[in-house]
Amino acid sequence: MQDEDKQIGLLIKELSDLRKRNNELEKVEFEHHKVEDTLKLSISLLRATLESTADGILVVDTNGRIVDFNERFVRMWRLSGDVMESKDDRKALNQALHQLKDPQCFLERVMELYSQPQADSFDTLEFKDGRIFERYSCPQWLDDNVIGRVWSFRDVTERRNAVEALQKARNELEETVRERTAALSSVNTALKVLLKQREEDKCEIQERVLSNVRELIMPIIEQLKNCYQDSRYKAYLGVLESNLNEIISPFSLKLSSKYLNLTHTEIQIANFIKEGKCTKEIAGILNISTGTVDTHRDKIRIKLGLKNKKANLRTYLLSIG
Repeated sequence: MQDEDKQIGLLIKELSDLRKRNNELEKVEFEHHKVEDTLKLSISLLRATLESTADGILVVDTNGRIVDFNERFVRMWRLSGDVMESKDDRKALNQALHQLKDPQCFLERVMELYSQPQADSFDTLEFKDGRIFERYSCPQWLDDNVIGRVWSFRDVTERRNAVEALQKARNELEETVRERTAALSSVNTALKVLLKQREEDKCEIQERVLSNVRELIMPIIEQLKNCYQDSRYKAYLGVLESNLNEIISPFSLKLSSKYLNLTHTEIQIANFIKEGKCTKEIAGILNISTGTVDTHRDKIRIKLGLKNKKANLRTYLLSIG
């Protein structure tokens, strides 16, 4: 009876141990499944990230075998499915080389980087069909060890074409500006010639007017003055002569400038003073009082800046006329 109780006790202990081991195994299995789920989630996130990037991505190990890639890489390089399934980097290279303008340079750079596992690289690839890729490559690290290499390719064809189009438009605009500047320069030159010709014509007309007045009209006025003894008629002829002199005299033009601001009457009187006529003579010619003439003389001195100065008015008028 005691033996049976002892045997039953041993069986119960073994059963308890088995249950403990089973619980431990279940716990380990649970943790294992949990790790698997976490790993699957990480892989899923990594794959989603890899596929969502705008670049074509290729990952190879230290022996050049393809480890991973995204679909964009396959489309960008127009690679066949069997090449990618083979995981052979050399097959992929051979299929890509015929698309490039300089395949030898491309291949040499790849081999150089494989021989320098820790090196980074950035360059530009030009395709025969006009496409342009930027290529970036860096080592894949695990702790302190290089375990492979990541290649990244970005299609910059549209960007380069846009830059070239902008540069072309800029050059065309600059050429247009140069042409218009040259045309405007020619127009300006022509205008200067025309203005010069106009000024010469103006001077010629003025000279003709001066010549006709002096040679044709003034002699007649002088003859009329000799013919009429009546002082009133002589005064009229004097006024006429004075006005004609005012019209043709460059001195009158100077006096009427905006800087002197003389009135018409003041210009007449200044012209008579310049000719040497006294106050009484000027008053008789213009049929005004001598006091009025003196008032105008004072105003002329003020406008010419001669007030309170001892300068002779006639001498000053001769100097500017």
